[in-house]
Amino acid sequence: MLGRRTTTLLFPFLEAAARSSPPGSTRIINLSSNGHRVSPVRFHDYNFEGKEIPEEERPPPNLPPAFAKVHNDSYMPTIAYAQSKTANVLFTVYLQKHLRYRGIASYAVHPGCRQHDKETADAISKVSDYWKTVDEGAATSLVAALDPKLSGKMP
Repeated sequence: MLGRRTTTLLFPFLEAAARSSPPGSTRIINLSSNGHRVSPVRFHDYNFEGKEIPEEERPPPNLPPAFAKVHNDSYMPTIAYAQSKTANVLFTVYLQKHLRYRGIASYAVHPGCRQHDKETADAISKVSDYWKTVDEGAATSLVAALDPKLSGKMP
């Protein structure tokens, strides 16, 4: 929530920067991940209170067991993480739709996968093309924020 709140507090400054810059050079970068692909948003039970959810809001049946772990009867940390990443992407889409006419571009970036604990690493290795170092992961955000080739281009 801090990212969305901070972004809205920065709107006046972003708009001022955009007025004196080429379209698309004022950018909002939201750090997300491919985690949004793990599961759809559970709109009927987004707080994991054990409520019934429709089929289309359930994680895929072939989800690796490490991703489907349940804590405290109904909380699924990986699914909660996936929902937060989906929220980042949806916020980015909203920003792009509403700010592009002001010359402000909005991007959601995936920094890549890093190795975690053994069980999670094994599960992720089955769905990840490659592992990235911390520096390689940071490069994704830096390119989105600073690459002059993106200036003047509005997604």
